[in-house]
Amino acid sequence: MLVRTNALSILFLFLYCVIIQLILIQKTGEINKMNRKHVHLSASTHFATIAGERRGELVLLEVDTEKAMENKLEFYHAGGEVWLSGNIPIEFVKESEKSLEK
Repeated sequence: MLVRTNALSILFLFLYCVIIQLILIQKTGEINKMNRKHVHLSASTHFATIAGERRGELVLLEVDTEKAMENKLEFYHAGGEVWLSGNIPIEFVKESEKSLEK
């Protein structure tokens, strides 16, 4: 069961993507849910790494949830460290400095 929230205690949610996905995000201006019902995000870099490492060379993106929610984006807690959202405009997304951490 998804739980929609109006307030997140988590300031940033994370998404790992491969370079080609990053280029697509930059070109379209948003993180797109593609064939899924939602964009899948992680509450921690560790979980994002596990979810993304099977895809190739990764770039870690941070979603500023506070700013996004101020602009009417909705986030749903799917359980554990998994959060869901609709498409996310790139104005709320930045490449994380944590990408450099190994």
